[in-house]
Amino acid sequence: MLRPFAPFSADDSRKELRSLMVVSSDPANYGKMSVYDVQSPLPPGPATVAAEFESDAVIAQIITPLDLRGSRVKYGDLQVVPIGRGLMYIRPLFVLPDSADAKQIFVRKILASYDGRSVIGDSITDVVSQLFPGFNVNLGDRVGGNKTPGAPTTTIPGAPVTTVPAGGSTLTPAQLLQQAERLFIEADAALAKTPPDFATYQSKLAQARALVQQALSAVR
Repeated sequence: MLRPFAPFSADDSRKELRSLMVVSSDPANYGKMSVYDVQSPLPPGPATVAAEFESDAVIAQIITPLDLRGSRVKYGDLQVVPIGRGLMYIRPLFVLPDSADAKQIFVRKILASYDGRSVIGDSITDVVSQLFPGFNVNLGDRVGGNKTPGAPTTTIPGAPVTTVPAGGSTLTPAQLLQQAERLFIEADAALAKTPPDFATYQSKLAQARALVQQALSAVR
């Protein structure tokens, strides 16, 4: 689990990111909390980035037609992924039928922000390629279920299972991002359960963020 903090202000005007608290989901350090201070100049915090997503002209042109009568746009949680000396924000969005009990997803897209630039794409690989031009891998069709020997697995009842690479994995950046995207989907499925499965949700997010970091570290 990762929790961002902004500086205190009586009128809630301070929106910068001041620190990050990370709670480990690794079995060897489960529940261990670590706090990381962000050095000045402070980067934009989650609230600012979320507002930038909504105000970006290119992103708005894509989202507005999706949020019309008969359908509605639902945003997932905003995730923070440390990349080198910077931070990348990732946020999924879903287009659902305009019904309170609707379960079917019409469209799924990914919003991402890095170094003041916001983009939208159809997958994590898509947005990473836009933010980091050197990452020019095309995943093509998704491939399912290849397991890495010695890798742990976690299961959500009724949801697909994603295998997380063990340490020293030789997976390509494309394969790492593909597995990260599956983990984000499984995290959303855990949160949508009644009651929400917060333990699985937090575990899946932590695993997905780690895979994104591995993929980007391999191409930088």
